[in-house]
Amino acid sequence: MIGLFDSGVGGFSIASALRRRLPTSDLLYIADRARAPWGTKSDEQILEMSIELTDRLIDLGSELVVVACHTGSVVALESLRRRHPQIPFVGLDPAIKPAASLGNGTVAVLATPTTLRSRSYQKLVNTHATGVEVVAVPCPRWVELVESGITSGPLAEELVGEVLDPLKHKGINTFVLACTHFPFLENVIRQRIGSEAVLVAPTEGVVRQVERLAKGESGIGNTKVISTGPEDGVVQTVAVLGGLRVAEKDLTFSS
Repeated sequence: MIGLFDSGVGGFSIASALRRRLPTSDLLYIADRARAPWGTKSDEQILEMSIELTDRLIDLGSELVVVACHTGSVVALESLRRRHPQIPFVGLDPAIKPAASLGNGTVAVLATPTTLRSRSYQKLVNTHATGVEVVAVPCPRWVELVESGITSGPLAEELVGEVLDPLKHKGINTFVLACTHFPFLENVIRQRIGSEAVLVAPTEGVVRQVERLAKGESGIGNTKVISTGPEDGVVQTVAVLGGLRVAEKDLTFSS
């Protein structure tokens, strides 16, 4: 079984891609909605929460763990690997390397504040963005939009515009989506940056890595979701955002 966790529903962007590519694999997803968003919390809090959710996934039978959260990955991934050396982990780095390789001059990284202040993020910039200007763009309120099921409409347009409109004069045409919640805002983002701009996300690379590590893993194609948040609308949110069908019996709520 493949286990995934995120601060909330953002990681469904990864889970839905895995479901399409690995139709017979069993997936167990923990959405830590009670403590979302993670992107404004301290490193110590994020590490503690990541350890808690990882331990739970492994206790429930996960043989591979995807940290389907950029903030959790940049803060906790190496610690999780040391804690569970027998478990393969797949994390998410901001996709700076593929974005820089496009040679478009300036790259904007859209992420949570915690991701942008992490040592892992700075290391990626120093290693892969030589000769490319990287603009760090914190987007703290976007996660809450998606958690509320708002991916379009006036409020989404307002909050996305607050972040992106000041960048228009900079001539940026490559944008890294460095949070798994942000692909759900792609249509609104494109309204602000234009259809010619390039959006770079890590989804495909993560799926290929999971495919490689999960080779031979078999199941019945079941998807189970554990949510730490309120029950209202979770099944609909999973279906609308993630394109995943989750039966009521496979949805659990816990503290």
